[in-house]
Amino acid sequence: MNKKSYILLNIISNAAIFILMVTAFIMMFFFAQSEALAGSGWNALKYFTVLSNIYMGLISLISIIFIFMKKDSKILSIIKLTSTTSVTLTFMTVMAYLGPLYGYGLMFEGANLFMHLIIPVFGILHWLFLEPKRDDLKFIHSIYSIVPMILYGIVYLSNIAYHGGYGNKDYDWYFFAAKGLGLGLVMFLIMIIVTCVFSIALYFGYKKINLISKNVSD
Repeated sequence: MNKKSYILLNIISNAAIFILMVTAFIMMFFFAQSEALAGSGWNALKYFTVLSNIYMGLISLISIIFIFMKKDSKILSIIKLTSTTSVTLTFMTVMAYLGPLYGYGLMFEGANLFMHLIIPVFGILHWLFLEPKRDDLKFIHSIYSIVPMILYGIVYLSNIAYHGGYGNKDYDWYFFAAKGLGLGLVMFLIMIIVTCVFSIALYFGYKKINLISKNVSD
């Protein structure tokens, strides 16, 4: 693939992710949702799914701006890895935990179809195949991807503790603390570890494809 085609495909991919995010957010924000783990208005912003998709979409938009400004940024690539990891966590949590809990039909209904499946898959494919290849992206940078989950976990568990809402779907909508704060802490520790594993996998996948691309070019 020549450079112009690569840049064009990169822009199209980032734009698609951003447009899909905006579409899904409008569906969830302005219209009442019947599907599980969805809400209308500002209430939708309590879900990690929604926040991670917004994060992914905004970083994709910033990536387009950087392309047009012809700016190269390692920091942006690191942030892109954290956002891709966040939507990967959303996707895998749905497949392994929320799908069996609520039913996959509800998990892929309405705006959830975009946020639980389409955007995460687009994001993963973009990261692996279209994210600019850089040699200065190091293993340690993959660890930064736990930051969004740590921040979300602090807010989530603090809100539950403040309201005493253990197992109450109004405060503990993921039922992570259904049996108390201790279980909630354990669940989020597991989520942080899983997040780290996904980020490392995305990092090595990115590096492997980068190496293959170089060998093919040579």
